[in-house]
Amino acid sequence: MSGSLQRGMAILELLATTPHPLPLRDIAQSVNGPPTTVHRILGILAEAGFINQVKDNGDYYLSLKLASLGLIGLANTGINGVAQPILDRLATETGELVRLGIIEDDKMVFIAKAAVPRYGLRYDPDAGQEAPLYCTASGQAWLLNLSDEEALRIISRQDLTFQQQQHGPNAPMTIQQFLKGLQAARKRGYGLNLNASMAGLNAIAVAITQPTTGKIIGSLSLAGPSSRFTEERAKEFLPELKKNAEELSSITLYPTALLGESSPYHT
Repeated sequence: MSGSLQRGMAILELLATTPHPLPLRDIAQSVNGPPTTVHRILGILAEAGFINQVKDNGDYYLSLKLASLGLIGLANTGINGVAQPILDRLATETGELVRLGIIEDDKMVFIAKAAVPRYGLRYDPDAGQEAPLYCTASGQAWLLNLSDEEALRIISRQDLTFQQQQHGPNAPMTIQQFLKGLQAARKRGYGLNLNASMAGLNAIAVAITQPTTGKIIGSLSLAGPSSRFTEERAKEFLPELKKNAEELSSITLYPTALLGESSPYHT
C-alpha cells in the first residue's frame, strides 16, 4: 500500500473516531506525516467529498459520504432487511437494547440495534462502532470459543491498555483478570458484562454461527441499566436470546468476507 493511500485511510479513520473537527497540525501529528503531504491528501479527500472544513478556522471533519457508502454497502448485503425484524421483536419481548455485532478482520462491529423507547436507556452506541472486546459481553461471546493465545492476539490489536477509567469499574485490569473472566465465560457458554464496559450497564451475549461451517460470525446481545437489568434478569432472557441467535444463524445473506465462501452472496 502506498504511503499516501495509507495516510489517507488513517486520516479518514481518525476523523471518524474524533467527535470534533481537527486542525491540520493535529492530523499530521496523529498520522505521523509531514504537514505539506497531509495537507495535499486532505485536499484530495475534500475534493472527493469525504471531508469538509469549518469555515471559521479551516479545521477538518468527516462528511456524510463515507457513512452513506457504508450504509449502502450494508444494505446491499441484505443483513439489515432480514435481521432487523428479529432484533425489533426481541427488543419488544425483553424491553432492553438489542445489538447485532458482526466479525470482520479480527474486529466486531455493531451493525444493527433495536430498543423500546419507553424504557429510556441512554447508552445507545452508534451503528458502526467497534466493540472493545476485552470488557464486553459481545467480545466474550466470540473469544470464549478461541484459545487463550488467539484471544490475546485479537484483543492486542485494539491497543489494549487495561485502563479502568476508560470503561466500567469491573473491567479487567490485567491480562490475568481478562483470562480468568474468559475462562468463566467458557464454563457458562455465553458472554456476560456486569459494569465492565461502562458503569451502570449490564449485558449478556451469545455467538452467531455460520450454519454450514460452524464459524463464529457475530454476536447477539441484550443490554440494560444495571439497576434494572440485573445478572438474574439477564439470565432469564438467555433461552430467548439463544433462540433468536439461532434464527440469525440460519440467515445466509452475510457477505463473502465474513463467511469465507466463494460466491459473492448466499441466497
